[in-house]
Amino acid sequence: MSTRTERVELVQITAAVASEWVQLRFQESTGFVSIASDYGHWTYHWIPAHRHDSLGHFLARIDISYAGGKFLGAGLDEPDLEATVAHVKTWILESRKEEWLAKDEARGHWESLEYLEVGDLDGWLRETEIPDAWDSICTRMVPGWTNFWEHLWLPEIRPALAEWPEDKGQARDYERALREGDANGT
Repeated sequence: MSTRTERVELVQITAAVASEWVQLRFQESTGFVSIASDYGHWTYHWIPAHRHDSLGHFLARIDISYAGGKFLGAGLDEPDLEATVAHVKTWILESRKEEWLAKDEARGHWESLEYLEVGDLDGWLRETEIPDAWDSICTRMVPGWTNFWEHLWLPEIRPALAEWPEDKGQARDYERALREGDANGT
């Protein structure tokens, strides 16, 4: 195995709002993106050949779901127990109304919701007799990601990225000019 070390130039955008901070680093030529913030640290790599425009311009246009799916993967969503309780209660009531569930069966399902109401998803899954109970679980985006997006990405990072050139060649020139400007203290 061989190891290679090389110096790379990154664009860095840093912002602070009240007590929150974010640092976005990316490299146009490789597609590497790194985010460090109060809400978490994430990285992803968008291969330049798979993008039609510059990385900065591309990042300025992505939405919370797409970006979260790339940066957090399966960790983007978590169970939403409150929404699950409401969903299952609605299902029980509708099932009783349509006479798909017997009264005692509905009562058993309703009582098993106590596990969810105290935050015990595993206990509910063990105790419930609802068919395909896993399919009844509602999810939401993790709060750290949504807070990051609403408090830092939208008001601070996206406007800075909006100035980034759309064309890949122009973006490389812009990136180089920023580096040289930083090197000259401007």
